Amino acid sequence: MTTERAQTPRDLAYELLEERIAYLELLKSFHEEVVKIIRIYTSNDAFTAERCLQEIVNFIQRRFDLYMVTVLLVDDLTRDLVLLVAAGEEASNPAVKSTRLKQGEGLAGHAVRTGETLRVDDVTQDARFVRGPIPATQSEVCVPIKVKHRIVGILDLEDREKGRFNREFAQLMEELAVNIGFVLENKKLYDDLKEHSSSLEIRVEEKVSELQKSEQRYRAIVENVTDPIVLTDLDGRLTWVNPAFSSALGFTRGEMEGTNISRFVKKGNLYKIYGVLRDVSEGRESRGVQIELTTKGGEDRIFELAPLGVRENGHVTGLQATLRDVTERTIVDKLKKNYFKTLEEAVVQRTAEIKDTQRAAILAIANLAESIDDDTGGHIQRIQDYAKILAVELKKNSKYKEQITDEYVELIYDLSPLHDLGKVGIRDYILQKPDKLTPEEFEKMKDHTDIGGRALRMAGEMIRRESIFSIGEMIARFHHEKWDGSGYPAVEIGGEHRPLRAEEIPLCARIVALADVYDALTSKRPYKMPFPHEKAREMILRESGKHFDPEVVEAFRRSEPEFVRVRSQFPDTHLPEGRPFELPARDRT
Repeated sequence: MTTERAQTPRDLAYELLEERIAYLELLKSFHEEVVKIIRIYTSNDAFTAERCLQEIVNFIQRRFDLYMVTVLLVDDLTRDLVLLVAAGEEASNPAVKSTRLKQGEGLAGHAVRTGETLRVDDVTQDARFVRGPIPATQSEVCVPIKVKHRIVGILDLEDREKGRFNREFAQLMEELAVNIGFVLENKKLYDDLKEHSSSLEIRVEEKVSELQKSEQRYRAIVENVTDPIVLTDLDGRLTWVNPAFSSALGFTRGEMEGTNISRFVKKGNLYKIYGVLRDVSEGRESRGVQIELTTKGGEDRIFELAPLGVRENGHVTGLQATLRDVTERTIVDKLKKNYFKTLEEAVVQRTAEIKDTQRAAILAIANLAESIDDDTGGHIQRIQDYAKILAVELKKNSKYKEQITDEYVELIYDLSPLHDLGKVGIRDYILQKPDKLTPEEFEKMKDHTDIGGRALRMAGEMIRRESIFSIGEMIARFHHEKWDGSGYPAVEIGGEHRPLRAEEIPLCARIVALADVYDALTSKRPYKMPFPHEKAREMILRESGKHFDPEVVEAFRRSEPEFVRVRSQFPDTHLPEGRPFELPARDRT
């Protein structure tokens, strides 16, 4: 027969400790489960605070087998406590569902007022207790729910047994109340965001509607206006034309949009378009000009063009031009064909005379600029021919087919000799120095591009109309720019002061840049013999994409025989003694 050993105080202590540990493990597990519920609900697109909190109070009630678990929220207007969710035996009671405690009423109201957790083991002994629609309550815990230190509600737990809630349980509920506050805060943020988003969507829709109505009104006006209207980019490419313009020239809008306006400009008027585009791109107010356009049927029509710069984000991005057909106004009597023919012949003759005069003036000016060097020989003629060869070759490229017209080729041929016009303003000791220039001397040498550019612009302004000198000005000012942006001069571009690079450099200047360097390499100087074509070719190909536009270099490569022919056709005047195949020190920069 065995006898049971009596429990010692030590055994009892171990049992209590084990029970304590088990209870704490239960609380920990409970807390983890609640957090999991919160994560599941708040990560769902259909998240609502009420559904999440209902799941939480259901879980609390089941896990601890409690009489009632409720969450009450503070009414922002009256400060009353209003039931949000409930779980337990009386949860379906209509009186419970409509629970509303006035400010400070009951144990829950007291907890809101003090902001402290209230734990009552026997509610019948507490005068603050209000029985209400839950008759079996014996013990209660009221935990304030806070959002950013502001009490927004109460987590209320009630049970049939007295003393059901110990301190650890109350502390766990305080932690849970923090999570409930997080849920409510997320809900408020979600609601605020949703409201703001809805408001923003309404405003955007209203704005879009206004813009659409405005665009429709504007489009109706410009589409139906009788005067032709066109939009171009800064290269002269048509981006939009109204029906009046396409009708005036006999082309469809599809045939015109995307092509360069120079396609429709009568020969002799191209420089006017370039002048207008130059003024617009530089932000200057451009005067209206009169130009002649050729219709699809070959008829020349005279238009007055009123230009206006198109701005986007503070920058000029294109040209808007309104045109008015003034053909009938300027041609007095179309029926007098013989007279008109005679007049046209006279105009053609006069134009040819003017061009001859212009060419003579240009060559005289160019020879003056080159007179500082008595060994240049056929330099001017070679530069003209090299530039023309490159322009004609580039025209075969579809990219330049519309930009490089016959008139454009003619203008480059006529004006390329003026590329170094500004050297007349540079001291002879710098120009004729055989040694490498000092930094100060090189900076003064750079000034010749600005001097030449200003002189040609002044020439155009003196005759009080747009002139052929606009292309000459671009050649003189920018023929020392380099494709990689390491050339000169520096100009203002979008708020930045720097040299031009790549296609920012005018095409005419990119063409003359290569022609000028090739002639310098293959020409004799007092301090060197000319490089053979093969050596010059090697050096130019090596600078493709650095000094020179790669497409201009390719045009040079394809037309090498023409360059060799021109070189031999217009040789230097005499052959001095010198060192062959060696750059002078001043050019090794």
